[in-house]
Amino acid sequence: MQNENSDLIKSLNFFKDKSIYNIQELTTWISQNKGLFEEFNKKKFNKINRNGDLPTCSEIKNFTNDYYNDFCKLYNSISYFTDLIKFASITESELNLYENIKEKESELKKWIIRKEKLGTKDLCIFTWDYFDDDEKILEQKYFNITPLPYENIAINLLTHEFKSIIHFCKIFTELYYVRKPHLH
Repeated sequence: MQNENSDLIKSLNFFKDKSIYNIQELTTWISQNKGLFEEFNKKKFNKINRNGDLPTCSEIKNFTNDYYNDFCKLYNSISYFTDLIKFASITESELNLYENIKEKESELKKWIIRKEKLGTKDLCIFTWDYFDDDEKILEQKYFNITPLPYENIAINLLTHEFKSIIHFCKIFTELYYVRKPHLH
C-alpha cells in the first residue's frame, strides 16, 4: 500500500509544474501509468469483467478509496483524449472529401449517412462537452480536461492538435442537425 501511494504521488507530480500539454506528453503519461492503473484494479477488485479484461473504474460499484478513485478518473479522462486523437487523420481525410462533394447534393447525402456513427457517436459529443461557443472553438489555444476533484492541478490540451476533429464536428453537426439534407 505504501509503495502504491508513493507511485500515485509520483504519477501526479507529473502535473505539478505546468498546465498545458501536448497529446504526446499525455500519451507518454498514460503509457507510464498503465501498470499502476491495472495493478491497482487487479489488487483491489480481483475480478474480471465480461470481456475478460480488468474492470475499469466506472464498472466498479464499491470503489472506496478516494485517492485511487480520483486517479482512475484522471487516467480515464486522459486516456479518452489519447484515444480521441487517433481520429485526427480520419477527420482530415473526411474534410478533404467533404470539400470535393459539398456542392453535390446526392454525394453529400451519402457522405452524411456514411459518417453518421463517426459524427454522432464517436466524435461530436467531444465538442459539446468541452467547448461552449462553437464560433470560438478554434480561437482557443487550449482547453481544460482536468476531472474533478483535482483543484491543485490543471491539465490543458492544445486545441490545434484537435483542429481537424473540431472542424469535422462543426461541419457535421451543422449538416446533420440543422440543414438535414440526408432526410430529404
